[in-house]
Amino acid sequence: MPKPAEEDNLLKVRLGYLLLVVYFTSQISLLFISRQQNFISILLPYVLAFGSYVLLIRKELNISSVYFLLKIGIVLRLLAVFAFPHLSDDVYRYWWDGTLLSNGINPFSFTPAEILNSTISPDLRQSLAQVFPNLNSPEYRTVYPGFSQLLFYLGVLISGKNLYLFSIALKLFFLIGDILLLYVVHNLTRKLNLPLSLSVIYFLNPLVITELSGNLHFELWLILFFGWSVLYFLENKYLKSGIFLGLSIISKITTAFFTPLLLSAKSLKQTVYFILACLILFIGTQVLFIKDLQHLQGYFLYIRQFEFNSMIYGPLEQYFIHHNLWVLKSKTGMITGGIFLSIYTWMIGYHFYKVFKKSSLVREVGSQPFHLINLNSSFNFQLAWWIFFAYLLLSSTVHPWYLATLLFIGVFSYPFISIVWTGLIMTSYIHYDVRYEAYFNVVKILEYSVLLLSLAFTLFNQQKRISR
Repeated sequence: MPKPAEEDNLLKVRLGYLLLVVYFTSQISLLFISRQQNFISILLPYVLAFGSYVLLIRKELNISSVYFLLKIGIVLRLLAVFAFPHLSDDVYRYWWDGTLLSNGINPFSFTPAEILNSTISPDLRQSLAQVFPNLNSPEYRTVYPGFSQLLFYLGVLISGKNLYLFSIALKLFFLIGDILLLYVVHNLTRKLNLPLSLSVIYFLNPLVITELSGNLHFELWLILFFGWSVLYFLENKYLKSGIFLGLSIISKITTAFFTPLLLSAKSLKQTVYFILACLILFIGTQVLFIKDLQHLQGYFLYIRQFEFNSMIYGPLEQYFIHHNLWVLKSKTGMITGGIFLSIYTWMIGYHFYKVFKKSSLVREVGSQPFHLINLNSSFNFQLAWWIFFAYLLLSSTVHPWYLATLLFIGVFSYPFISIVWTGLIMTSYIHYDVRYEAYFNVVKILEYSVLLLSLAFTLFNQQKRISR
């Protein structure tokens, strides 16, 4: 009688290793073989990698299995160091900005075309001219903030004119960042009394490995510093929390939305320390590069002129065009931005209303004075997720790598829908393949339809749990 059970266990082990082989080889294909202009070369390995990833994380994992899978994630990131980014051309702009900085030129001051037409040394002009055709936005001034510029500068100092070595240098920085993030997540799960197996959801996700480790998108640093800020917040170290949130904001400004959720009411002094640490770090870093509004021209052009894979912005803009509402069309970004800010204000307001209402009850039944009551004893990951989810739905541009942040927050709040969207959004690469580009809108409708169904499923299950 025990023999069938043993065979069944052996079958499970074999299935697990088969899934790992499929996952690993598919991920290697995405890193080394897939090309941006060939949608099938992306879709097939991603479907295999994502399918095996989902089946692996659905298995009940003991601690040794968790550590083993995390090691697989680190090995893939180590191999990714040697894969030149083929699904994104951002690396050329990274090198461009780093080269300008190494020659004492502020990348916020000039567009690439203006640089080539200016009085620079012949050697510098020749180096820049070779890369210029590969830039995806040569009419924009740079949009990459202070922390990114620092890594670009260091990458060029290490690699010089060699783009492949520049890519390796940046990826080594990213590998260090991933190891630090693993440390942060380990401590967050321990602080929140959550299983370490949740970390596998983020570290093994094919989108995270492909887009951050493979294509060098800087969401990694936003997530790392934000996670560290939350960790220090949970430890009541508000000055350090403010410093790391400031680092996250100068990696990408979107984490500024989470600032109110990290404010402590334990004492006014602690709150002031937190805010000052954020502001000094953010303003101090930006002042190094941005001297006037002209230096923000790249940001303004990006916000006004670029649209990709949006759920609401794109269709709304097309509606205005179809009905000849050109004045409204030019204000589409202001309209969707205004809607988001209204939702955001309501979310934050309601959050603090509940917090202060809870504190009033505590004061009524307890003897602890008000200034010693910590109104935010834990970070509200659920609200942070909803804020970022609303931001993405109303944004003009939703690239696949943007979802890495949503997935990280989702690990501690809404993992199911976050995982689903990371599986769906890679279909947006169909836009870059001229053979299938005509189907882009159909694919986008499918993406958001499944996403909304997943959202409904998540909310329904949540309500069922509340009812129980």
